[in-house]
Amino acid sequence: MRKRARFPKTFALFLGLTIFSGCGGSYPSMTTPPRADFALNVSPSSIFVPIGAGSSSLQLSVKALNGFNPPVTISVTGLPSGVSTTPNSPFTVNVGASQTVVFSATNGMQPNLQQISFQGAAGTLSHSFPVSVSVANPVYAYVPSGYTDGVTNFPPNDIAGFAVDANTGAITAVPGAPTSLPNPPLDIAVASEPGGAFIFALTSDGTTLGARTLSSFKVDPATGSLAAVQTISPLSGTVQLNLAVHPAGKFLYVTQQGCIQAYVIDPATGHLTQSLCSPQLPSGPFVIAPPGDFAYTATNSDLNGQMLIYSVNQNDGSLTLLNSLPAWEPNSTLVSDPLGRALYQLGSPFTIQDCGGHFFIWTIDPNTGLVTQVTTSFGPPLCIPYSITFTPDDGFGYVNAKGIYAGAVDPSSGNLTNVPGSPFAASSGYNVVEPTQGKFLIGIGGVSELQLVDYTIDPSTGALSQVSGVGTPFTSTFPFKMVMVAPPH
Repeated sequence: MRKRARFPKTFALFLGLTIFSGCGGSYPSMTTPPRADFALNVSPSSIFVPIGAGSSSLQLSVKALNGFNPPVTISVTGLPSGVSTTPNSPFTVNVGASQTVVFSATNGMQPNLQQISFQGAAGTLSHSFPVSVSVANPVYAYVPSGYTDGVTNFPPNDIAGFAVDANTGAITAVPGAPTSLPNPPLDIAVASEPGGAFIFALTSDGTTLGARTLSSFKVDPATGSLAAVQTISPLSGTVQLNLAVHPAGKFLYVTQQGCIQAYVIDPATGHLTQSLCSPQLPSGPFVIAPPGDFAYTATNSDLNGQMLIYSVNQNDGSLTLLNSLPAWEPNSTLVSDPLGRALYQLGSPFTIQDCGGHFFIWTIDPNTGLVTQVTTSFGPPLCIPYSITFTPDDGFGYVNAKGIYAGAVDPSSGNLTNVPGSPFAASSGYNVVEPTQGKFLIGIGGVSELQLVDYTIDPSTGALSQVSGVGTPFTSTFPFKMVMVAPPH
């Protein structure tokens, strides 16, 4: 047998070291070093810019990569006509720094939803970041919160405020919200005046049916935040119940036992001046139908209740009784459509466990103010009708009755005809239509009624589709009403 040749140990060690070195031990690396670069970031990636009122801003930052050092030139492309930025485009941002970019939109421009781009350039390097810009008239929704049973108060006693993007329906809380109230709220109303939009809140002292407080607030057109204007306390009279605003914004009314108190609204400041108190039968809802010549109230104090019809004095807001007719309904709500063609009376059952509310429609004679009841098949049978609201053009009405029922409005009688697919959503709160374009319906719904949900309105059919499966939550106790306003600007 032939013996296997053996290498000397020293030779084997030398060969191993040589092989190891050949695998890269001490030889220079052939990998190309990473190129210096930068990263561009913009937050948030979508913003709402109110037309003619205030501004919106975002943050842009430049991050250095692999030792990058030169400043970066930023250009903004795709801006809608009428929208400008501060600083003007182009501008320079140093690496490691951030820049606040403020957007503003000029008065009179049309609502617009557009994708823009932030383009960063340095030498041969270039990066872009897309941002969605929604430009529209500012719209705000307000929900009073708090409750008293006459013995115990259930806070918070406040007004929650929300901004509504009139292009997308997105809902966000306004700065400084919620706004505190001195007592548990009883009702809330809104007026749009030449000097701005104003919120009025009627509150209880929480322990008696006597002293009440009437508070007024001015809406900041740029942010929706509320600034206190006036507090009237205690109010004269007893058992104040509801608020109503004249369609032209001239007068605010407070219903109470024995009379309906009128206040003149200062169109520049929202300040209230007490006017006349017109006699009425005890308690009941109250509404002034557009254009503001006639007012209506329904009493519900006994089984012989009535609907009372008044003429409205356009100088001092006083009321003169014209006529009455039997129209009693327990726990009723009385609403007029935006053009004053009809009255809608929503009657809830005595207890919320019952499901047998009533819904009546009354056509208004524009010359005399007299009303005629309409036979309607609108439904199916409504269960606990809470509220009714309309698109600004009076084309469609929406009744919230443990489901949102949509109806096309008859232009001659105000009668409603079911929109196919109605009801569109399970809801147990109140709803209001976005007041400028009528594109969205905002409702109080969800578990324990502690979120706002928004729906897109089909302009041709009135059908609803939910914008998002996630509502906007808010802290509330008994959110019994919601108002919405687009402040003048």
